[in-house]
Amino acid sequence: MNILGINLILFLLLSFFLLGIIKSKVTKKLFVILITIQFVILNGLRSYNVGVDTIRYEKSFLEVLNFNAIEDFLTSEIDFGYRVFLEFMTIFTDDFNMYLLIFAILTFALFGIIIYKYSKSIFLSYILFIGLGFFDHSFNIARQTLSIIIVLYSFKFIISRNFLKFLIVVCIAIVFHTAAFIFLPAYFIAQMKWSKTKIIIITIICTLISIFSKQIGKLLTFIYYDDAEAMINQYESAGSIGGLAVFIIVLLFIGLFIRNPIKHDDFQNRALFNIMVISLLIQLMSSFSYLFSRLNLFYLVFVIYYIPYLLYILDKGPIKFKTKELIVVRLIAKFIITLVLILYYLNLIKINGPGILPYTFFWE
Repeated sequence: MNILGINLILFLLLSFFLLGIIKSKVTKKLFVILITIQFVILNGLRSYNVGVDTIRYEKSFLEVLNFNAIEDFLTSEIDFGYRVFLEFMTIFTDDFNMYLLIFAILTFALFGIIIYKYSKSIFLSYILFIGLGFFDHSFNIARQTLSIIIVLYSFKFIISRNFLKFLIVVCIAIVFHTAAFIFLPAYFIAQMKWSKTKIIIITIICTLISIFSKQIGKLLTFIYYDDAEAMINQYESAGSIGGLAVFIIVLLFIGLFIRNPIKHDDFQNRALFNIMVISLLIQLMSSFSYLFSRLNLFYLVFVIYYIPYLLYILDKGPIKFKTKELIVVRLIAKFIITLVLILYYLNLIKINGPGILPYTFFWE
């Protein structure tokens, strides 16, 4: 069994004992701490051969470490915000392995705090994070993963309708990865109230994107990337709608059934539903280029909030359950979600994930 499979099994065992058998506030905290340590060890102590882009991160780190003058800093091609962060990090260490460890601690400690405070189900949020490949992405697109987690935190200020704090948090995310700018409209999108007309319009837009994804995708790629031709050739997709888009569509229909945002004025539900609609629109573009799947991660990550929230408000849905029935239905739903995610993830890691396997620690 490979290291990713072992990571999954350890997660499931810890979940079973600390969230299932013992189940207390203390064990919830202990669970988050232990999973954070587990993630940090695997991600932060890896060798530079683990993760396709790790060597590229090492190159950037060494470049900043060897700056001799302000001109070197100003003329570097590294993203400005990340350049500043690397310059700050080199004050504390000149060792790339130590840098990876610190970065992993920052990433997964922040994620653990966010999930503990704001998720309606710690277990579901973590299994979604693993099963949908976000943990594996952290080995490859480390900067974007941290940026995505920071964006996840900004949801707090969407719900409290504090635009200034939302803007500050997203700008911090942009420091680590400029693509986080794509989430800026989310504050206003989340506020949008639904009507039958808007649903029809969105359905038409989704259909048009599916039909003309190649033309739209090429146009957006040329607008965003200077080396668009190279990016298109490197990340061109197979042209099918993709399983992830189907997953989002099914989730949206389930969300409509449980708590229809047209009929019910539940702002948190509506905000999450709206964010997932945008996730679908972006994901449909991935049939043209994988680049859009990467951009969509900033929206898709909110499934970590949305699915636990839907189970949490299940008692407010059209089907009324008695207390014991509700407990059983939630357990069955969690089991099915977990099983599907495990099967999906096991299939994912068969193809070497994002260059993680074979895994080696930095001292090997």
